[in-house]
Amino acid sequence: MGSLSFSVLCKQRLTILQALQQQTFLTASAPLTGKHVNISPKGLPSATFKIFDPNHAAYVDATGSGSETISQVYENRRITIMFCSFAKSPRIMRFFCMGSVVEWDSPRFEPFLRKMGKGRIEGAKSCDSVGCLQSTLTKDWQSQECR
Repeated sequence: MGSLSFSVLCKQRLTILQALQQQTFLTASAPLTGKHVNISPKGLPSATFKIFDPNHAAYVDATGSGSETISQVYENRRITIMFCSFAKSPRIMRFFCMGSVVEWDSPRFEPFLRKMGKGRIEGAKSCDSVGCLQSTLTKDWQSQECR
């Protein structure tokens, strides 16, 4: 895979609108050791996800799915974000990222929420900031790299 970014979303307005209108988005992370991959639903993209620029985004991580993603991002920073649509035009968009965590009790949490344009979200446990390294887009079940 080549060097790719959220610019795919920024260049394809329809794609970004479709992604942010989905009922949920997912993250995947894994520990350095062990054989499992953690896949976790994260919330309504329009309410909890923000793209800052072509290479950076963030999401609010709320209670309900444990803290495995947070601990794995602390451990190795690797995280994948996936948006999927199974409507008339099925597509899956994955962003392979390096992340960092701002927990709810950090003095940086409220300012980070404001930077995201979000108010206090009930049950929020962290804001996870991600820098996109690569991305793929599957349209109509045919995979392609996004450039």
